[in-house]
Amino acid sequence: SPAIRERSTAGNEMTEPLTAALYFYLAGAWVDVSSDVQAASGISASWGIRSNKSTDLMADTGRMSFTLDNQTGKYSPGHGSALTGWKKGVKVKLVTTYKKIDKVRWYGTVDEISIDAGAVGNRKVRVTALDWMDYANNYPLNNPAVGIDQKANQAVSTIVAAMPIQPLNTSYSTGTNTFPTVFNQATNK
Repeated sequence: SPAIRERSTAGNEMTEPLTAALYFYLAGAWVDVSSDVQAASGISASWGIRSNKSTDLMADTGRMSFTLDNQTGKYSPGHGSALTGWKKGVKVKLVTTYKKIDKVRWYGTVDEISIDAGAVGNRKVRVTALDWMDYANNYPLNNPAVGIDQKANQAVSTIVAAMPIQPLNTSYSTGTNTFPTVFNQATNK
């Protein structure tokens, strides 16, 4: 899998590599496609709240992009040698390993596939995947019931439950403030 960087431990001359592995959920199983990621382009990803400004209260849509080796056509949907199930909408996960501990760092779905033209040669596929926040940005909140005396995690749970597609995993901090009312001035977004 492509190395992201190496971290040094304080007072120790040894370094531990931080590696990344990329998986697609194809035909009912997670398939490691890391060996096809083009090392020159690497994996570019960003997610979460991207600044510490007081007006930045919501996470932005997470985006990950990478380029795959497609000389055999296995990343060309509809091609005779394409991977079974490979298409727009496939689930993606990025797993990092540091000191032999794996951690899923990102989940998303394939949003764009750009395939080099031609039947022969050094063909590549550029892929962009988006995380669950894309659904939250694009689907309206339809008349949520006003909540009384709720903490932030309760309000967020209500929003997530109203989405047409649920995230793969959630973890909420309870919060310290109780709001007298939530959704009393909700708009469609």
